[in-house]
Amino acid sequence: PIVSFDRNLAPFIPVVSSDNFKGGVKATEYLINQGAKDVHIISSHLHSHNPTDARVEGYFATLKQHNLIPHEHAFSFTMSPTIKKELIKKILQSESIDGLFCTDDLTAILAYEAAQEVGIKVPKDLNLIGYDGTSLIRNYFPQLSTIQQPIEEISNLLIELLLKQIDGYKPEKNETFKLPVKLIVGD
Repeated sequence: PIVSFDRNLAPFIPVVSSDNFKGGVKATEYLINQGAKDVHIISSHLHSHNPTDARVEGYFATLKQHNLIPHEHAFSFTMSPTIKKELIKKILQSESIDGLFCTDDLTAILAYEAAQEVGIKVPKDLNLIGYDGTSLIRNYFPQLSTIQQPIEEISNLLIELLLKQIDGYKPEKNETFKLPVKLIVGD
């Protein structure tokens, strides 16, 4: 038996994730509500065909609703943090960004550090938001605003689905479960 978190592995393997689309919408709306007009997104890949793609789709849908121009920067998931931070610095120095949505918290922290290194103040000059909201990030980087996934509920559902399969349950084709997310405004 196999279950998956945030990845489409095969048609009969259930997928559990947060509501990535609503998370993308919430993150983008947060930036717009903070006054951002030039909102960019940094994602870890283009079109992976996984549930996490919906974060970017939520960003695009929200910008379209507000008649704002989208700007996507896609970095390889395997790119080193050092290279990623240098690329973020170049983007921050060459674009007039006032809102930045990073589709994961670790990239958002790199963006925060990159902004500081080039003299951009967060949130005065740049509104920033990440995605994940794990307790580790919340404890060690509480200033980061983020979209928090319900990790405990996701974990419980993954285990429940795995146990059901062990007991004979046969998953339906493309069976997916989306749990709600919430906005956490940083300190």
